[in-house]
Amino acid sequence: MPIGRPRPQPLRSQDRSPFVKNLDGKWKWKWSPYPTVAPLPPHTNGSGLGLEGEPLASALVTDDWSEIEVPSNWQTCVQVEKNSSPGLAPLPLASSSPTPAVVDVPIYTNIEYPFSPVDPRRPPPSYNLTVMYHTNLTRPPSGPSGNTILRFEGVKSAFHVWVNGTLVGYAQDSFTPTEFQITNECVAFGTNSLFVRVYRWSDGSYFEDQDFWDMSGIFRSVAVYSVPNV
Repeated sequence: MPIGRPRPQPLRSQDRSPFVKNLDGKWKWKWSPYPTVAPLPPHTNGSGLGLEGEPLASALVTDDWSEIEVPSNWQTCVQVEKNSSPGLAPLPLASSSPTPAVVDVPIYTNIEYPFSPVDPRRPPPSYNLTVMYHTNLTRPPSGPSGNTILRFEGVKSAFHVWVNGTLVGYAQDSFTPTEFQITNECVAFGTNSLFVRVYRWSDGSYFEDQDFWDMSGIFRSVAVYSVPNV
């Protein structure tokens, strides 16, 4: 990332760069039990499709959404409901119902896949928790010919990204950074709407059945930065 100074800088010097804006902090979010019933960002151009190419639900408003800290794993950052079993953390409500309809927990997996049916071509269709995140961003200064890049350091297991209602990309390589070119989708001055739709499982999950804790969400930092047009 550009740091704005000609000499070497210490680790995470991008946090002080005028060309970089860190997006970590409180985001809005809402969960759905599987992708086909998950909400779709408003004002979409119609290109937003789920993992299997399914049409998405209608437009949404985030006023009644819960808040979550980014970065985090959603299985570890929500408040445990009173009288619930130890370690079971109910997700924020997807409706006005007073009772959580679903519980998601960290899964320690080693040999067996933690979901069914097992079909390496696709994620499980009946229960694939899908969470929509929302925040706003402004473009860092870039000059008249600069480009704006949106960078995710880590998201698990897979995710779609919309900026101002336009689908800008999809990724599922959970533990490596992902960048999206969003220059054309952003307004130069003012607020831009960012939606990120994260899936509990993807077809990439079949490569992740190993000796580790399986958790989900935007679990590493997010930033937007500007670079010259070269």
